[in-house]
Amino acid sequence: MTPKVTHILKALVLPFLLLSTIFVSIYAAAHSILRSNANDPQIAIAVDYRNSLQSGTPVSKLPTLSKIDPSQSVSPFVIIYDGAQKPVASSLPQNIGILKIPNGVLDNVNKEKVVFFTWETGAVRLATVIYKVEGNFNGYVLVARNLAVDEERIQTMSVIVGVSYLTSLAILVLYRILKSKKLEVTEKEVKTDKKRKEEIKLEVEKEEK
Repeated sequence: MTPKVTHILKALVLPFLLLSTIFVSIYAAAHSILRSNANDPQIAIAVDYRNSLQSGTPVSKLPTLSKIDPSQSVSPFVIIYDGAQKPVASSLPQNIGILKIPNGVLDNVNKEKVVFFTWETGAVRLATVIYKVEGNFNGYVLVARNLAVDEERIQTMSVIVGVSYLTSLAILVLYRILKSKKLEVTEKEVKTDKKRKEEIKLEVEKEEK
């Protein structure tokens, strides 16, 4: 590795670390916002159902939702569990039945009152929200929906951030190379100018003699 290349690489270390930190932060923030936004429709439905149940509305009198097959639709579906963690109502179609929730999740809801997680059922990934219901009805409200659209957005964002990062990195490297070449030219000019001044000085000294 030539001294010139070594110099360029050393000059790139700090800018590279700074640039990488910035883009990693941008990616992490954008990913977090997009994934968090995927829960918003479920939160709205779950809170309405929880409030209705806590105020004394029977499960049979709750607003009915259309039957949703999560493998075919990105609309939210609802499952209501009683205090014994048994499902008592669902907007899933009969041919699907009640999807088995991961063990221990409802126990965690008892502690946290609300839980957000990604529920994987076969090839389908679901953005899932579960609220604890207390008062007139003791149980849980689960609302979930297919993450397909949201994950496409996250993938698109990842590509945009990745391309922007690589482009910025290429510009940084090019800038350092051009700056190094300009410095070389300047140093040569300084040396040439110095050499010319020395030659003129010698000529003057000879004439004086």
